Amino acid sequence: MISKLTGFAVNDENDAYFSLHSLTSQNLGAYYFFSNDVFCNRVARMHSVRDAVYFGIGNNHFLHVLAELLNAGARVKRIVATDLSAAQLFHLYSTCQTIRASRDRVDFLERMLCVRFNGKAKEFLNKFDRHPKGYVHGSCKSDEFERDEEWLWKNLDFDAVAFRDKYGINCSKINSGLLMQFVGKNFGNLDSYYVSLLTGSERMYDQTAFTAAFGSGYLRNESSFYELKKLLDQVPFYYVRGDYSEISSDVFLKSRYETVLVWTSNMFSFDKFWFLYLNFIQRVKYGPVVRIFSGLIKKIWGIVSRNVDIVIYADERKVTDRYFRRPVSLNAFVPKPFRNARDNQYHQTIHTDAFRKVVKYFGGKENVHIAGNSDWVSENGGVSPLPNCRYMTPEAFLRTDNPINYTTVFCHELVSCGLPMVTLVSIVNRARVSNSRIIILEHNGESVDFAFSKSHCSVEDIRNVLGQEKSLDYSLGERCLNRNMILIY
Repeated sequence: MISKLTGFAVNDENDAYFSLHSLTSQNLGAYYFFSNDVFCNRVARMHSVRDAVYFGIGNNHFLHVLAELLNAGARVKRIVATDLSAAQLFHLYSTCQTIRASRDRVDFLERMLCVRFNGKAKEFLNKFDRHPKGYVHGSCKSDEFERDEEWLWKNLDFDAVAFRDKYGINCSKINSGLLMQFVGKNFGNLDSYYVSLLTGSERMYDQTAFTAAFGSGYLRNESSFYELKKLLDQVPFYYVRGDYSEISSDVFLKSRYETVLVWTSNMFSFDKFWFLYLNFIQRVKYGPVVRIFSGLIKKIWGIVSRNVDIVIYADERKVTDRYFRRPVSLNAFVPKPFRNARDNQYHQTIHTDAFRKVVKYFGGKENVHIAGNSDWVSENGGVSPLPNCRYMTPEAFLRTDNPINYTTVFCHELVSCGLPMVTLVSIVNRARVSNSRIIILEHNGESVDFAFSKSHCSVEDIRNVLGQEKSLDYSLGERCLNRNMILIY
């Protein structure tokens, strides 16, 4: 399946996850400079998460959360940010470019905000370490950083002209931050707001404030900043404009054989369900309401992503609710984090594991999946289950007069399905003409799963006709660890 959406990409030369219509940067309007979400990573260690796709709402905390997941051990191979606002996406891109160009965290803040800290302020920031690991600061009634915030703004110089030239925003310095004023309103119906460095305190400002959350996320320490900077330099990053609910299904489908880490920000916030509460279930106590909606959300996500290993993270701000008279999570109805694999929503089979191994070697705008059994092609309506992949029979591939220069040619159980070895050789030779990456998956004759079957071959059988492979991998079986062999040429 090859998608066509609106947006732009960075570092996608060998990935081409999305084929994107160009997105103009003219007349963008207002956006959120920073964020006021709160995040607390409840997955202490994520070293088992490899080759993950990171996907979510493209605010500044999107990067903070990504940094905390990296700190927990996750390895990310692709990043997809989405937002209805083109302005927000271009600002996220600008933020990423500033991170990539900056020497360290202080240099990043100076470039981003057009400020210059004095020596005392730089020393303070370099030593600032007051947030627990896995936490990203955001909006709160008050916090311990209010005096520090005011002190920092007394110890820096702000260049309003440079800021206006860079962002097209009229901005003025106050005692505890910057007041930004836009022409037009953003998606939160704001045309002005404050920006802070440390604090998320609401009582310090007479209107909404958004914080850089320094000391947490990618600004936690120099190591966190460097790890995110390195990732942004290396992995494909897609900025996709559109409705999250529409784009997410496409991302999940394309990533069905990869782990997807999802940042939903405040998309499932409490006030989204407020109308339902006031009109239908005012007499129901808070506990049952949470259980009802938690079950509903889990069921919805289970349906949408039942074939995807997905982990969902959400904004964890709390408000004191006048009806419940106690702090209520803005995302009270979303289990945090919710993971299919943990909650038995995601079912991995031996075939799922095989494809999870195969997609690690995929890349490029044009791939082809050649099926050993022609019925597979017709049963799936000619649509490959693998991303950015045409689905063809061996005969169709070989009889094409002007073959496309595919980036990857995946030969799926040709010999195991009874086709002669010469067919595999013919396909590989044709693929080699265009310098395609070749992936061969066959049943392994040495696997105990095929002890009483002839639908298999051996690594040596392949090597005898195609030569030494570049790499060799195996996927799990019902009773073994090497049911399928995967050879890369």
